[in-house]
Order: sequence, then C-alpha cells, then structure tokens
Amino acid sequence: MSKSKPTSREKVLLLEVSGWPEHLQEEFHRIVRKGNTIPMAHMLVLRSGPALQTDTAFVARQPKFKDLPDSQRENIAKAAIKDGYNPKPDDSYHPGIAMKKGDRDAFVNPVNGRGHLKKLAQKRRVDMFGSADVKGRSEPHKDPRDHAPRLSRSIVSRHLMEQVKQDPGLLQRRSKRDVCEEIVDKHTRKKK
Repeated sequence: MSKSKPTSREKVLLLEVSGWPEHLQEEFHRIVRKGNTIPMAHMLVLRSGPALQTDTAFVARQPKFKDLPDSQRENIAKAAIKDGYNPKPDDSYHPGIAMKKGDRDAFVNPVNGRGHLKKLAQKRRVDMFGSADVKGRSEPHKDPRDHAPRLSRSIVSRHLMEQVKQDPGLLQRRSKRDVCEEIVDKHTRKKK
C-alpha cells in the first residue's frame, strides 16, 4: 500500500472492505501489502473486473424512479414538479448530487446517461466516482457576495456633490479621483 493519503475512491473501497468477512479482508490486505493498489486488490479479491461503463450499461444498472417506494416517489415527485420538472417512470433519481429534494438536475433519463451526471458534478464541484469520475473542489468555496460590486457613477457623483457642498474647497486640496475612491471604499461591503 502506498504511503500517500488515500483518495476519496480508495476511502470508499476501504470502507466497503471493512464490512467483508474476515478471510476476504485478510486476502485484501495481503494483496495491498504486496504493492498492489487498493482498487486492484479490491478487484482481485472479488474476482471481477470493473463494470462496463457505457451509457446503456449505466442506465440499465440504475434503479428506476417508478421502482421507488410509493411514499418516497410521491414526495420526490411533488418537489420536482414544484421545481419545474415532471419525473418520468424510466428516470433514475440521484439524491447524492441533488441540492434539494426533487432537484430537477438529479434526475437522469436514459437519453442523458452518465454524461449528465458528470457535467452536473463538475458544475457543482463535487467528488464523484463510479458512474462518472469527477474530482471535486480543490480550493474552498468562495462566496460570490465577497466580491462587492462597484458603486454606480450616479451614486458616487451624488456622494461627491454632498461632500463638496459640505466642504467647498475639498476638490482644490485633493484630487477628484482620490475623493471618489474614498467614497467607494466607504460605501461598499468590507471584507471580513
């Protein structure tokens, strides 16, 4: 086993291995100690290769929306309809990538396939592997409100006129540009 920090995929595989019978766990750890990677050891112990990753195979493996328990299906459908999407029986619903219950983007239909999930994971910057391999956010999420918008010219002009009215010699002592920058600094959101 390499000394580097395990990836999120390897962590999930290790968690799965921890639930295996003891003899399989021992075989897994023996294979890893011999220098194989965690995914390779996982595959060797289970004696099965990776699943075929075509869109057709992906869609065939996914549980269909129509197969969900009635109460769960109705709750999700109500929320999805409220969000502007009418779920189809052959859609599959992926709550792990949904931002809220019934998120219209969390529904994957047979036409969209796993490409839809991959694009959504990239857009939302979340880790995903298996159906589609996507490396999530590497830097912390930035709040868009941290970048305060500049004040409009009309607001800066209004504040400038008020200051000149209070102190008529202001623009003779200081440049107009400096005064305007001071106004913008004073009236925009401060960073914490």
